[in-house]
Amino acid sequence: ALPIWGICGTMEAQITAMTALVEGVAGGPLLLRGKVTSGSALDTALIRKEGDMSECDQVDLSNNGLKDAPAAVFRLRNLRELNLSENKISELSPICLWENLTSLDLSNNNLSKVHTLMLLQTQLVELNVRNNKLTMLPMLPDTIVRILASQNRLTSLSPNFESHTSLEVCELAENELEILPFESVVLPKLRSLDLRNNKIKALPTKMAELTGLRQLELSGNPLDLAMIAAAASGPPDVLAMLNKQPGGKSGPPQRPDGMFDGIVESINTPGVNPGVIKAGYVIFGALIFFDMILFIALGPSIHVLVLFLLSVGVFGSMQWFIGELVQAQDEHDRMVAVGELSSPDSEEVKKDK
Repeated sequence: ALPIWGICGTMEAQITAMTALVEGVAGGPLLLRGKVTSGSALDTALIRKEGDMSECDQVDLSNNGLKDAPAAVFRLRNLRELNLSENKISELSPICLWENLTSLDLSNNNLSKVHTLMLLQTQLVELNVRNNKLTMLPMLPDTIVRILASQNRLTSLSPNFESHTSLEVCELAENELEILPFESVVLPKLRSLDLRNNKIKALPTKMAELTGLRQLELSGNPLDLAMIAAAASGPPDVLAMLNKQPGGKSGPPQRPDGMFDGIVESINTPGVNPGVIKAGYVIFGALIFFDMILFIALGPSIHVLVLFLLSVGVFGSMQWFIGELVQAQDEHDRMVAVGELSSPDSEEVKKDK
């Protein structure tokens, strides 16, 4: 092990090296991508040269393995662009003086939380927090235009999401979102929305008002396959489908719960109907039970045995037939989803255009 003076000497050497890198910035950009050997040494160097950096407007500390963001960076009032991507940062100071900040890149870190009010006083236009561990987005100013937040653990968006009227690009793929806040939100400038690989089961009908939308990604969600197919055709098809459902949310078509209602509905509805299946189970269950009662009451009888075997055979055949129908329906839905077939809903949308 190094003696204490050896450790101090090594640290001082690192501080001297970091100070040399920081010197001469004088309001210009501080670009240290992959050049930082010690986060604490950099922090000390920045504090020593803080006066010289008061006008610095661009800092790039990406790809340095930093576990903490240097404290001096949070005090740069004129900072406009900050890149802390590709580090190991798990937490940020809740207090910053970034009144003029417009671009913040925190992607590929270990962040599980960004303080809710931290960025609210900035002039942020683009926030990149891809590939972290965030469960909720922080509150952002009205100036935000691009939110890049894929590959996190988001279950909800920021509390003031409805105020992002300048938002144009919103990337939320590969998260854990189940509900979207669009029931009370109108984002007039939103043109690209990526919701792939979440847990969204239904789209709010309010999304039909996103008339500026040009790109919408919905694959990998437990949505109605017709809705996913419509998204593949383009946002206008999705918006048209939502417009046709003024009283509720998009999702799988609702089937009647009652057995009798299901049988009646099956007359005009193709595919496997739960009501009909339930009726078949009841009928064949009763028939097999009656055969067993006859066998017990009348004793061994070839006629009752044949009737029993026929009932079991027909019931088994029905089960096989239902399985084939389900498999065929799944294959049809898969082909619709990948675009090999057009769905009835998307055809109706195209006819209405």
